[in-house]
Amino acid sequence: RVQRQDSVSQGDPVPLPPQDSPPASPSTRAQQPGAKKAAAGPPPSPPTRHQRAQAPTPSGGSRHSDPPTRRESGNRARAEFPQGLLDRYEPYNIAGAGSEGTVWHVRRLADGSNAAVKIAHPGQSMDMDTLEHLATPEFSRHTPRIHEFGDVAVGP
Repeated sequence: RVQRQDSVSQGDPVPLPPQDSPPASPSTRAQQPGAKKAAAGPPPSPPTRHQRAQAPTPSGGSRHSDPPTRRESGNRARAEFPQGLLDRYEPYNIAGAGSEGTVWHVRRLADGSNAAVKIAHPGQSMDMDTLEHLATPEFSRHTPRIHEFGDVAVGP
């Protein structure tokens, strides 16, 4: 750095502050702390709205009707569960159904623990290589416990 000194009539030179670069132009000037930045992107999202329970209408129902969920229990669930698995699992209900199959909430008869069993729709192919890979101990830390998988006869 080069410091420029000017002489003052009293004799001692007064050092001037160093100048690293010329002053920035208005478009590149550094913003002062606390100054607001111009919005570069979209405006922030509105705050999250929390839903509250709907007040019942005079007829006893709610103003908003939820779509029906598919949860079945009792004899109907047992009747729809594949007969070939009843010696290992006691079905409680259907946990969910989708385009690939149905997931059942079951109790394992061997140890009484709760489990989920996914049954593919008839004609829906399952990737057995992937299931074998997911069931290996080396990969088990990445998946829920897979106790077994395979084919089951469906129908009479």
